Amino acid sequence: MNANLLLDNVFGIQLPSGEGRSLSLPALLQALGRGEVEGLTGVQRHQADAFHIFLCYLAGAVLDRQGQTNPVQDEAFWLSGLRNLTGRDDDNAWTLVAEDPTQPAFMQSPVPDAKTFGAYKPKAATPDELDVLQTAKNHDLKSARLGVATAEAWALALISMQTMSGFLGKGNYGICRMNGGFASRPCVASYTSLQPAQRWREDVTRLTTELQLLLQPPWPYRRDGHLLMWLLSWDGKSGLGLDTLHPFFIEICRLVRLTPMGESLVALGKPSDASRITVSKEAGGNVGDPWIPTRRKDQAAFTASERGFHPELLRDLIITQQSYQPPPMQALPVGRGSAWFHASVLVRGQGTTDGYHEGRVYIAPKAKKLLLQPSEARDRLGKLSDWALTRARDVRGKALRPALFALMEGGPEQWPDTNRREAGRWVDTWLARYDQRWSTGYFPWLWQTIEQSEENARGAWLGELQSLAERVLEDALQAAPQRTGRRYRGKVRATGLFHGAFRKHFKEEMTDVAG
Repeated sequence: MNANLLLDNVFGIQLPSGEGRSLSLPALLQALGRGEVEGLTGVQRHQADAFHIFLCYLAGAVLDRQGQTNPVQDEAFWLSGLRNLTGRDDDNAWTLVAEDPTQPAFMQSPVPDAKTFGAYKPKAATPDELDVLQTAKNHDLKSARLGVATAEAWALALISMQTMSGFLGKGNYGICRMNGGFASRPCVASYTSLQPAQRWREDVTRLTTELQLLLQPPWPYRRDGHLLMWLLSWDGKSGLGLDTLHPFFIEICRLVRLTPMGESLVALGKPSDASRITVSKEAGGNVGDPWIPTRRKDQAAFTASERGFHPELLRDLIITQQSYQPPPMQALPVGRGSAWFHASVLVRGQGTTDGYHEGRVYIAPKAKKLLLQPSEARDRLGKLSDWALTRARDVRGKALRPALFALMEGGPEQWPDTNRREAGRWVDTWLARYDQRWSTGYFPWLWQTIEQSEENARGAWLGELQSLAERVLEDALQAAPQRTGRRYRGKVRATGLFHGAFRKHFKEEMTDVAG
């Protein structure tokens, strides 16, 4: 089970041809540079960006040490470069298990002495139990669900846990790249393609440029600073300041060691008395990570809510950028082609998770051209996007929601009681369908408006919202639990209320468009 990531074929990939293959870490970096990685077959969805950022920082550090900027290098270059990062004459730092716990192992700090290691207790019997999603209380994935744990699964779980975890009770501190222990670490960027190899090449290239900025004030980093935190012995009692680190430092946040047990591995752990990286609360998690947006009002790192990347947030991040300063990795690629905006985050709470969220938006060439420079056209797009969000909410609250309540109540004479809790839960399930449907069409409609008159653009959106809401209502008419003897009345009243409300609140705009 013990594996040397530099020499053993641990990481599974899918080639553009569809063929599967397993590669060592240096071979994986070579394949990424050559565009040969269509997919990472062993990586779970919530681990994808943690692994991506890890590989980018790792490659950026090697290139910096070697005085290079081109991420397209051969396997021998990466093998030599990764070994040089450790400054050691062995590969312990790249193996899952080191027999001597006072020596580093992959993503696992050396313990100061044998006595300290005696305080380590069983922490996880499987990789997914160790993973950051152990905080999920089985919300997204079932913990300890793997029957056979592979070396790849252990390596990925270590990366995910050590680079993405937040605070999980006394002695379990989180990473410094988030705004507080109950926050989260997002990944926000723009690309020409979502293919893993292309994303990696683009981000590593941008990292080499970003390095020079991170070595200047106000950042305290040092070019000769610590890079791989698991190389350093850690007793858990004190942390390191940013002024001791290289800008591309790959952090760890927990005291953990893998050890053999029979034919498998188990993870042992120990609480710490301090965070591994010490950062002031005033920094708000803003330590220069180029994938994390910052709040304009206080420069703190972006933290997602349980709503994830909802359309209002995506609009701000991509178009208006009023609330958040986009991170360097979000800079749109130049050229005539299209682009993709990509964002992901595992939203955390106090000992729980509110789910893994992704936001991916295709940016058409005409939209990319407009977004690349401030202009009246971009301001117009921002205002129109805000209007569209408001109208989507209005159709929801003023027409569809009361119609659904009327259906549930069997068609009351008066306005339906929209405060009934039991009916409200049922209504919310149908409103969620409406929200999902209009959210999917929001940005494609928005890009089309660039070449339309404002009247035609507004008319198209109102028509789309009406159509989507009507379809949701029709589906509800067929599936809704309704009062016996009032089924027909409920349907008629709900339909009439919906169309009446739509005419009342949107007639003027619809008339303007028709005129």
